[in-house]
Amino acid sequence: MRRLTYEEVKHFVEVKSGSGCKLLSEEYFNSDSKMIFRCRCNNIFETTFDKFKFRNKRQCNKCARKKISKSQKLKYEEVKNFIDEMVKELKFISRSEAEQKQIIPKKMN
Repeated sequence: MRRLTYEEVKHFVEVKSGSGCKLLSEEYFNSDSKMIFRCRCNNIFETTFDKFKFRNKRQCNKCARKKISKSQKLKYEEVKNFIDEMVKELKFISRSEAEQKQIIPKKMN
């Protein structure tokens, strides 16, 4: 694979990726060299072009944490339905079966 130019890297970061990031570094050495970026939230972060392009490191750590926590949230109805299903299942099995399936913790003696 041929070596990319600084202009090609900058174009990918600021246009093609759709990340909203700006490339602040003024030189590009290779895909494994760290570069400085400005996130869409204006935080500055550092990563390699390889991670930016192929491993989706296209935001600062603060924005990444927000994205992860948002994707892990469950809606009230999802939680309620899950609990309702578990209650239905528990009504039809013995305590030892529930312990075996790890639905409830084992009794401490």
